[in-house]
Amino acid sequence: MELGKTPVEKHEHVLVGLSSSPSNRKIIEEASKLAKAFDAEFTALYVSKSQEITLPPEDAVRLQNNIRYAEDLDAAITTVIGDNVSLQIAEFARISGVTKIVIGRSDTTRKPFWKKQSITEQLIVTAPNIDIYIIPDSKSNLKTIRNRRGSEQIIPTKKDIIITAGMLIVSTVFGIFFSMMGFTESNIITIYILGVMLSSILTKSHFCSLLSSFCSVLLFNYFFTDPRLTFHAYEPGYSVTFFIMLIAALITGTLAYRLKDNALEAAGATYRTKILFDTNQLLA
Repeated sequence: MELGKTPVEKHEHVLVGLSSSPSNRKIIEEASKLAKAFDAEFTALYVSKSQEITLPPEDAVRLQNNIRYAEDLDAAITTVIGDNVSLQIAEFARISGVTKIVIGRSDTTRKPFWKKQSITEQLIVTAPNIDIYIIPDSKSNLKTIRNRRGSEQIIPTKKDIIITAGMLIVSTVFGIFFSMMGFTESNIITIYILGVMLSSILTKSHFCSLLSSFCSVLLFNYFFTDPRLTFHAYEPGYSVTFFIMLIAALITGTLAYRLKDNALEAAGATYRTKILFDTNQLLA
């Protein structure tokens, strides 16, 4: 270190998730202790799902009590709206400079890869370079997991490949069934486009959406155009059909993939609104 220069201290920011869970009070308390230990900024975030109109009365009361408890511990209360809870928390943490996230987990058993991940497991994957402190309901100690995520949004995971291949197989099976039932080729094309859309929604890598679009055209050509079980096509009009099918699949996959970006923009808008509100209070 050069003389005359002092090291810049890292600003700590602790984020805790709010919920109507009975164990959320303990999680808030542990997060408050962590914030005081690091002399950090303390924020409590509640993610409200857009499809939820009202909570059951018992849960609503418990949620309000948890919010008031967080306020008593000097936490800044923030609410965002979105369907993907883990993605909302991760994006808010990234924009607001959160360095530590405190969250609870009741089920610590490992599930098979085809089962839906819990919010805690999803958050570990989606929150880049943030220390995540997990508080099991059965224990009061903190378990720290440091996430070192690479470029999962570009490079597909094994799970993404399996989902994409599964959607292509299912679309082909339904296409063969529709062909045996006498349905037209346009119905089969619709099945493939639906498969591309579902693949784009269920996978994290945009590469899978592109791969699914190209493979759908190849599979349609191989199984449903004359001559069958070849990549040749006798009729000249099929080239136009393939081109339109590819463009439609690419557009559908891209639009489905962009649905995830809306959650990121919502979290960013919420944080910017919070900054404007705090600034307005300071000016007042």
